[in-house]
Amino acid sequence: MRFVLVFVTFVSAIIMIGALTDGDRTTLIYAVPITAVLGFFTWQNLRDPAATRKNGRLAQITFAFEAGAGVTGSGTFARVKTHGAAWHVALDRMPERGDLDMYGVAQRGWVWLNEADLPERVKIKYAMTWKTWPVVSAALAA
Repeated sequence: MRFVLVFVTFVSAIIMIGALTDGDRTTLIYAVPITAVLGFFTWQNLRDPAATRKNGRLAQITFAFEAGAGVTGSGTFARVKTHGAAWHVALDRMPERGDLDMYGVAQRGWVWLNEADLPERVKIKYAMTWKTWPVVSAALAA
């Protein structure tokens, strides 16, 4: 989505510059406000990427073979680390074939916290696509 927004803003700016150099007032009347609004949205999107993820936090997710301390339940075990804290979690998913290559390797992703400041949902770039999984159990890492 960010790429599309930047591309449309760039095209709108080119049309506005073309209208300015040609002295075309009718095109300029439409191009200036559109470019201004798109430029504002692009600036907001590039300035604060966490806000565009609807209150998600940038995180590193590392799959683990065993559950961390305080984690109960089954699923895929992982460690989620953000700038402020780290948690051991159990994700609501069955281990997949490609997981063996990913154990112990930090993956870039996002985490959403619930009211108790524990992870509620995790999103990572997995096998060339973004995937989201709910968290079954979570505990603060020591």
